[in-house]
Amino acid sequence: SNGSIYTAVKLNREVRDYYELLVVATDGAVHPRHSTLTLAIKVLDIDDNSPVFTNSTYTVVVEENLPAGTTFLQIEAKDVDLGANVSYRIRSPEVKHFFALHPFTGELSLLRSLDYESFPEQEASITFLVEAFDIYGTMPPGIATVTVIVKDMNDYP
Repeated sequence: SNGSIYTAVKLNREVRDYYELLVVATDGAVHPRHSTLTLAIKVLDIDDNSPVFTNSTYTVVVEENLPAGTTFLQIEAKDVDLGANVSYRIRSPEVKHFFALHPFTGELSLLRSLDYESFPEQEASITFLVEAFDIYGTMPPGIATVTVIVKDMNDYP
């Protein structure tokens, strides 16, 4: 034997990140000699997990006529990989003129004031997708749905 150590299964740092093995080496003599060694194995991490949102859907009511720049929601995603740097972006291009999503804090804010009367439906709402991704990772992004319901307020004449 050459002293190589192999695993019977694939190691996963998120399941267990450290192993200790007691290695015993013996010679082939009639009265064998032996030596022992404790071997510490630290499992390194790879990017094998996508970020996961704490909620798969977010629904928020926003009053109409709030000024641009108003923050109204904070989304959050976690990535169990070590060194993961989660960043956020709006996936639905058709709403990028309404909302801004801070790439690091997950704060969603208005780019312009919303007007209830400008929506053709009975309940004015906008539904869109956001994604969370690891800046340095290779895994697909996590995806969540955001629905913004615009609340009608009394408009001054």
